[in-house]
Amino acid sequence: MSNVLFTTEPRKLKAADVLAAFEGNPRLVRLHRRELKGKPVSKLAVEYGLVSSRAEANRLIKPRHSGLSVNEREVTDPRSEIVQTDLIDGHLAILKRGTRDMVVFYVDQD
Repeated sequence: MSNVLFTTEPRKLKAADVLAAFEGNPRLVRLHRRELKGKPVSKLAVEYGLVSSRAEANRLIKPRHSGLSVNEREVTDPRSEIVQTDLIDGHLAILKRGTRDMVVFYVDQD
């Protein structure tokens, strides 16, 4: 699992490899695109246990904190969402708090 996420550039990941590596791991979340639509990254971080509150998520997002990232891209706006163009291999989004805490979203297209 760590080989898949920590030794590869995110854009080079393949959805099938990540699904195989994370099978049975609670950090892998499968959902439909419509479940992401309209949800800010700060809300997703709370919903999936990366932070305890939206206020904490917003503090991590403030300039120069770089505490939350999506696919290794720093989140700079608490209202930002994961959109289709963010998805790796058309299906993956890796939401991280710091360097180790993460949720891997596998997004099924509607």
